[in-house]
Amino acid sequence: MSTAFLDARTAGGVHADGRPIPAQVKRDATVVHYLRAAHAAGVERVYLTGPRPRLSAAERREGATSAAAWLFVPAPGWSPAGHYIDGHALDVARFVHDQAGARVELRRAAEWFGWGDYTPRTAADAWRQLGTVHARAFGTGAKLLASPAGTAQDGWTRTLPRDADVPQLSDELQELVRTTAVQHHVDFVHHTEPLPGFVYMDGRFMFAALTKELGVGPVTRDRVDSIGCGLGEACTHKPKCGYERARYKVTATVPRGWPYLGMLPVNVGDQAWEWPRQPGGRFTTWVDGAEAKLAREWGWELQVHERLLFTRGRPLDTWTDKLARARATVDAVPDDQADDNVRRMVKGALRAMLVQGIGAFHSTGRNMTRVAFDPFGEDVTAARRAGLAVRDVAAGVFVWQEPQPLTGRAALFRHPEWSAAVWGRSHARLLAHRDTGVLTVDPSRVIGVRGDAVYLTHDPDWFDDGANGRLRVKGRLPGPIPAPADMNALNVLRERAEKAGT
Repeated sequence: MSTAFLDARTAGGVHADGRPIPAQVKRDATVVHYLRAAHAAGVERVYLTGPRPRLSAAERREGATSAAAWLFVPAPGWSPAGHYIDGHALDVARFVHDQAGARVELRRAAEWFGWGDYTPRTAADAWRQLGTVHARAFGTGAKLLASPAGTAQDGWTRTLPRDADVPQLSDELQELVRTTAVQHHVDFVHHTEPLPGFVYMDGRFMFAALTKELGVGPVTRDRVDSIGCGLGEACTHKPKCGYERARYKVTATVPRGWPYLGMLPVNVGDQAWEWPRQPGGRFTTWVDGAEAKLAREWGWELQVHERLLFTRGRPLDTWTDKLARARATVDAVPDDQADDNVRRMVKGALRAMLVQGIGAFHSTGRNMTRVAFDPFGEDVTAARRAGLAVRDVAAGVFVWQEPQPLTGRAALFRHPEWSAAVWGRSHARLLAHRDTGVLTVDPSRVIGVRGDAVYLTHDPDWFDDGANGRLRVKGRLPGPIPAPADMNALNVLRERAEKAGT
């Protein structure tokens, strides 16, 4: 698909091959300008560059739909062809030209390269370099698709043996795993005094270190109160017990005097998760085998009610090895072909492919957002007849969502057991892995965790040999610093620390 990169402010930029596209306006470009520039340039896909949109307080309160209001405006000569609205402002908009029938897709370059004020030309340079690295890793026929997740899935299929049979769990078990697993460990520690310092750490290409020998079908489901096979020293698995290829429904008891963050997630409703840490507290939840093993090692009492025991397999080993090798080659690109900023962006895109590719195994599809401007039009009438909630989001603007379940080839990627296992291993590694992790430092020095990020008041000087999965310092700030009041304030500190560097 022909691709261009446009500045979100001016609607000017470059084709993917670097040919210029003139700006439409000096500032404050709109959807109309993006579509006009794309149509004139003959491109079908546009990635918009520029900093993260600044949302008003009202938009933050109203959520993603309000933040996506830039899409809900008439574009003369064009009709909306279905949008995907994202809570992180990574919206996808599709339009079709009323006369020529040309289709244009508008996306954010940030879904590949992260948010930043890089130029369209820099993004195009990174795109070409990424395409070269990706093709070397997965074969000359491997192309960059619209999204990191789609490109990752395509790359994964290229690692499978011809006519490979990849068994899926039953719909019942898929739903069980999907609804009892959470991606990010998010936890915050309130400090009443100013912080002596702030250190932001995260895992280097973390998920690539957590995909080895994941569990596959067939699955054994039982109610044995045991972690692992229960054979103790008689176990012949290597490593023993095969605990990492299992999920357990447990009642967990937090040890008396527990001073650390919580170790196990519990769903408290409406996709909200907590990590209980009150000493003596009891709760029931599903956990990954790696989490269960670590909790027991740290003195948590676990009563097992139900187990899902998977067969040892290697469904993602080759795919993540190729991604890791691709990332390792980025620094080898000659200086006359890529500068440091381009290298950073290419690495960020490979990380996006890894993280989003694994997350995509959890997906059941997403809702398509439809937009219309005639309250009595056929599409609005049909949506109401189908029982869909049509909302009047602005004067003369009507929006509703249509579920888009995974079908056909896309349905073959439904493997929530893999994403759940990687996420569970990530939770465990963040807490304790060899001599690193949050549990290895004084609890008073912990500010919080989010995903594969750790926030501390001091540098723990953890061992780092450059391998994937190691927690390393990404930024630091000298103290004293006012203690953050919540996760939003903590995120601001993180951004400041990352800009300050190490």
